[in-house]
Amino acid sequence: MKRLYILLSLSIVLFISCKEHSNEYDEVLNKELKGLTKLSTEDMVRLSPIKWQKETTPLFFLKDGTKLTTAQFNEKVQTNTYHQVFFVNAKDQVKAVVLESQGDQNRKLNQRISKQPIDIGELAPEFEVTDINGNSYNSKDLLGKVIVINFWFINCPPCRKEIPDLNKLVDTFKDDEVIFLGFATDSKEKLQKFLKKNPFSYHHISVNKLVNDFGVKGFPTNIIIDKKGKISLNKIGGRDDIYELMKTKIEELL
Repeated sequence: MKRLYILLSLSIVLFISCKEHSNEYDEVLNKELKGLTKLSTEDMVRLSPIKWQKETTPLFFLKDGTKLTTAQFNEKVQTNTYHQVFFVNAKDQVKAVVLESQGDQNRKLNQRISKQPIDIGELAPEFEVTDINGNSYNSKDLLGKVIVINFWFINCPPCRKEIPDLNKLVDTFKDDEVIFLGFATDSKEKLQKFLKKNPFSYHHISVNKLVNDFGVKGFPTNIIIDKKGKISLNKIGGRDDIYELMKTKIEELL
């Protein structure tokens, strides 16, 4: 059966609430959402990717209660000026999606990812960064090693979902010339707090500029750089096969 999928872009996941629906909209929209529950970040991880069957496509609304057709909804999502809020029934079936305007901070972050993704075979952008534990990494000094990079942020459900697979990847290549770097858009303090409860074995750096330098278009993005400093893999979005995909590529480059 054909299914429709929602792409979890940066604009969608940055502002997902962790609270159940409580009369926060006007009377008309609240009536449409009666009996439904707003998905929390944890629910997004559990249900990712968010999907629904064609026969049960949810209702689409703007925050002011305006009902949208599927075509209108898709058109507005493409503008990157809205984030999506999902509402489900007791069976975790998506029954409604509300589009809310992005805040200024989110719009500015989206503006920083305007550069085109780097093609396979191109030289990777140079970088010199310091991780949250004070360790420094210079791309020039890392030539001769395979560099594995994960672009992510804490409130990104598909980013969090793939952490166990990425930890497994680190364990697989712990004795090899491979360096694993996590470039996160969160602050150092937020990363330290999150990682205490959620182990993620990469070396984590709080960055924003490199999101644009690498032409990142969505989160998570996984990149592998070969020993000569060239892009060998560039995958956008959460994948169930990320471990095998990256393991095969790393083995090829070692």
